[in-house]
Amino acid sequence: MDGSADVYTDFRLYGDGFARWIVVAGDMTPRRLGRLVQRLQEIETYRMMALLGLPVAREVGGALANAERDRPTWPSASAPPTPTTSPSCCAS
Repeated sequence: MDGSADVYTDFRLYGDGFARWIVVAGDMTPRRLGRLVQRLQEIETYRMMALLGLPVAREVGGALANAERDRPTWPSASAPPTPTTSPSCCAS
């Protein structure tokens, strides 16, 4: 904000499922302190929502890495081969 508060956290979740935040409010008015706490809660909520998909992303990431490693190589590294005939879905 304007340097009238300091916020400290380690972003760890403790055994009770909560993270710890220390807010040193300095000379903030109660209204500004309330807004700061609200913003911190929004940041934490966004962070937790973003982490919900992490286990699935890690699992899929391994499968994608294997698929990339096992894919056939094309003569030109920049583009896949061009089909010589139209696919059956697009034939007129």
